[in-house]
Amino acid sequence: MKRTLAWFAAAVVTAQSFAAQAAPAGVPTLDEVRQAIAKKGARWTAADTRFSKMTPEERRRYIGGLIIPPGFRPYSSNLAAALPAPLPSKFDWRSNNGNYVTSVKNQAYCGGCWAFASVGALESRYLIDTSSPGARVDFSEQILISCDSGNYGCDGGMLDEAASFLQNQGTYTEACFEFQGSDSSCSYACSEWSSGQGFFKIGGWIGVSQDVDEIKTAVHTYGPIPVGMIVCGDMEYYDGGVYSHTSGSCPSDAGHAVLVVGWNDTDGAFIVKNSFDTWWGESGHFRIAYNEVYGDSVFGNMAVAYTSAFGTDDTVRVTVATQPTGLELTIDGETFAAPKTFSWFPGSEHQVALQGQKSADGKTMFNFEKRSDGKGAFDALVAPSADGTVTFYFITQYQLMTAVNDQKMGTMKPVCWNGCWIDKGESVTLSATPAQGYVFANWTGDVSASDNPHQFAMGKPMSVKANFKVSQGKNFAITAGTGSSGLIEPSGQVWVAEHASQSFTITPDTGFRISAVEVDGVSAGTPAAYTFKDVTANHTIYATFVSNAQPTFTITATAGAGGAISPSGSVKVAKGASQKFVATPKTGYAVDDIVVDGASKGSAASYTFTNVTADHTIEARFAVKGSQTDGGADDGGDTPGNEAIVSLTFTGDGDGTVTSDPAGLSCTKTCGHAFPLGTDLELTARPAAGSAFGGWHWGHCGRGTICSLTVDTGKNIIVEFKKTAGENEEEDPTEPDPDPSAETPAGDTPASGGCACSTLSL
Repeated sequence: MKRTLAWFAAAVVTAQSFAAQAAPAGVPTLDEVRQAIAKKGARWTAADTRFSKMTPEERRRYIGGLIIPPGFRPYSSNLAAALPAPLPSKFDWRSNNGNYVTSVKNQAYCGGCWAFASVGALESRYLIDTSSPGARVDFSEQILISCDSGNYGCDGGMLDEAASFLQNQGTYTEACFEFQGSDSSCSYACSEWSSGQGFFKIGGWIGVSQDVDEIKTAVHTYGPIPVGMIVCGDMEYYDGGVYSHTSGSCPSDAGHAVLVVGWNDTDGAFIVKNSFDTWWGESGHFRIAYNEVYGDSVFGNMAVAYTSAFGTDDTVRVTVATQPTGLELTIDGETFAAPKTFSWFPGSEHQVALQGQKSADGKTMFNFEKRSDGKGAFDALVAPSADGTVTFYFITQYQLMTAVNDQKMGTMKPVCWNGCWIDKGESVTLSATPAQGYVFANWTGDVSASDNPHQFAMGKPMSVKANFKVSQGKNFAITAGTGSSGLIEPSGQVWVAEHASQSFTITPDTGFRISAVEVDGVSAGTPAAYTFKDVTANHTIYATFVSNAQPTFTITATAGAGGAISPSGSVKVAKGASQKFVATPKTGYAVDDIVVDGASKGSAASYTFTNVTADHTIEARFAVKGSQTDGGADDGGDTPGNEAIVSLTFTGDGDGTVTSDPAGLSCTKTCGHAFPLGTDLELTARPAAGSAFGGWHWGHCGRGTICSLTVDTGKNIIVEFKKTAGENEEEDPTEPDPDPSAETPAGDTPASGGCACSTLSL
């Protein structure tokens, strides 16, 4: 049901807008108008018209149908600035390679000029969009007058409200609801329109500035446009020519809506279609001077332009959907929960607005990802040539909340005290790092587990707490770190209870892969996870990564009976990198031979491939001591099970760690370990922060950080660490150079620097 004038008048009575009151005062006589035209040199003629013979009430019903609300400000547009070329000096849609302007109609004694101007614009836009100049189209103004609840029927209306009605509900043919000249009930409209099966609509509309260039540009770009004006007293006598106000008053309640169809710069005037029938003006049209835009007529006020038009038979059914379904979209200013099906003219453009959305509880978020038509989030939606569906895909994210039971006991990752948004299905790794004196207990909340780290796929909003407890016995530090382009979890110093186990996960960044994992300075291959079992000492684990773009080669490592080789199996090595292998015999056995690519490399306990550029094989062969194939002399009564102790004595004012390969020694102070006789032993010194390696004070090991020896008897080796004054420690020139007679196991070159990792102990 349309609005009633009584409601509107009650709202704006103090604003002196349109109201059903006496005819406008100040209408001059015909002679007065002609004298004013002559005096001002105006370029139009005046004559007696039907208006001059009407009663004041009849004139009011004709003039005063455009409502300009109190405080209304003309629209602001910037169309002219975007034109690729200057506009022509004259333009007329009645003769633009055909006639796109429909016939002049008569609004009679109904203040429905707003409906006639709006429907006239729709008719012209429809002829333009269907390339049908001269076609006979006649759409119903009565549907707007009777059914547009945003306006007031024959008591007046607004052009922007009419545009919204034509976009959302549209009108239909004149035969559906013929013009009644009064406010007939909307129920008389035909069932085709009432049920939505028959209609003519606009695809959208824009406001146009009250400016000569903007009005001309809008007409040229979009077709004839409806505009508002004030009908001054002298205009009732208009008979032809270029109208400009000369005499009579211009009352604010004499608003009138008309249709601009063109312009002529020579005349300095717009060409306008009216709704007073063909007896008035220039066969129902008139010309009005450009300066009336800024004059008493305020020509061009409340101007709007239609972006497209279409009808039932010209449309395609376009379903706009979301994935997940039911999310909100805004199309052409209308917000709805998808899916929704629209009837659109093929090729018409429709404006899109959307934003990230959350669930009612705020724990699930949906962010735009892509569209099925390949366009961006806010690109116009162009209606296809056939029925179809356009789907807006959203990424579902869930909120993850994390916490610890006591911050002094330890930390956890990820840190999501205020909530983190995680993609649905994304793998999440929870890792807990206890402080010294504490150990990890378990996970509670939406995760009930005791493994650390713990992985799961994000399938719902989650809240997780890491729980720590006081250690009841000894605990040891496992120091975990990585190079760039990846991470290890947990990381840093991880304190573990004696005899407990601790797992680590190793994850490269996108585009990278694991190149090496070292455990206590010894290669462990390239595992994605590593577990320390039955922890009884401090340990280190360090991972490095390499770009996937860098080629890799495979070194296949095997071992015969009597020992093992580490790493073993298929070991991936980046092009140009090095890879060390260590052979470890069982008790009573010794390395018999290292065979590389089918060739013997001797009985050294380790072998290093350098600058790898091809696939290789390596095999470690073992034999019972005293029966090696090299025919070596007996070691003086060595029998399976005989051992000798290698001890370390720490000197100097600095700190550091010494580890052995094979494993057995991992010391930060004086210590010792029994090794089988004949063991080829490699000791590695790593200075702590603020210290430097001072050298080995034993035999021929010298100052290199790696010392290689064979366990043939008990040995006591002195190692020195010195405090440093700064970042770089100068080498002591008084120290003796390494013994040049020192032998290095085949294929193994002693390193000259320390490791980036450190081993800590209680």
